[in-house]
Amino acid sequence: MAGARGDPTAMVAVADKLKSRLKASGTAGVTVSLTGASGMWSDFNTANRTAMMKSELFSWPVTLAILVLAFGSLVAAGLPLMLTILGLVASAGALSLLTHGFEISIWAMNFALMFALALGIDYALFVVNRFRGAYFGSKLDARDAVAVAMDTAGKAVLFSGVTVLISLSAVMLVPSPAFRSMALGIMLSVAFVLAATLTLLPAVLAKLGPRVDALPLRWVHSGEHRSARFARWGERLWRHPHIYGPARRSCSFCLRCRCSG
Repeated sequence: MAGARGDPTAMVAVADKLKSRLKASGTAGVTVSLTGASGMWSDFNTANRTAMMKSELFSWPVTLAILVLAFGSLVAAGLPLMLTILGLVASAGALSLLTHGFEISIWAMNFALMFALALGIDYALFVVNRFRGAYFGSKLDARDAVAVAMDTAGKAVLFSGVTVLISLSAVMLVPSPAFRSMALGIMLSVAFVLAATLTLLPAVLAKLGPRVDALPLRWVHSGEHRSARFARWGERLWRHPHIYGPARRSCSFCLRCRCSG
């Protein structure tokens, strides 16, 4: 086969070009198909790309509906998608550039997309909820509310992202292009989503102010969003720390803490 002396990546690229030509050379009674490892991986990449696009076509509307229910307003629900799109576009661009000098598996894009969506939602959920509690519940102005959100939830997001990056860096030691590609795709998505969460998201929240709750659901109210059931559970944990584990007598994540520490 043409390109048989090339590396596996080059052979798969040649197989992509030969498949359509070989299929067109068949007749009504004869079917011509490409076989071999390169042809198999070419078919796998095509099927994987098609499945990925189809899955995202169905998952994004469902994700948006869940975000609207979780955040209670269309504007707040759009913030995680903003982080996801930015992280995904940046990751895809970086992976595209890296393909010119390194072997990058198509799985890298799959995992980058998956982690960009997951982390974009998680990080935005922490920061936006903390901002809304400080702005609407504690009646701080937008800048002070952003400062409180980043001083609490922002630190948690930072440590979470750094931990993920450090843990995934060990996978880069595995002598397998597929594993390295997956780890690289995840690390890029984590890095870009983390950077957007710590820089762009606070700026957008400060600019939005009360408009973060624009286009709300009818049963949603702004404020601390306290739950009596979870409050009772927290008080039970505080009264019996020896049963449920060691407890600190201080709370740095709430503005109106009712604990004695």
